[in-house]
Amino acid sequence: MKSNVPPGAAEDPTAPYNEKTKIIEVNVSQCLSATVEIVVPEDFDETDNVALELAVREQIVLPSEVVFKHSPDCWYVDEFSVCL
Repeated sequence: MKSNVPPGAAEDPTAPYNEKTKIIEVNVSQCLSATVEIVVPEDFDETDNVALELAVREQIVLPSEVVFKHSPDCWYVDEFSVCL
């Protein structure tokens, strides 16, 4: 069988194709923010954080709501906050 590996290179431990690898578990954490506009009633109480977060969740697609193609069940929302 013919190989495309240069003569003598098959046994070279420094060749990229001979590199030893392993799988490790890591925790990836990312903080995202965006300034957006939402529509609220004129008499909306902007100091009511629960109502403010609800209004945002109803009007804005959050990154945490996007279905991730890779490992959709492994992402957790650590924190959610809305600031004026």
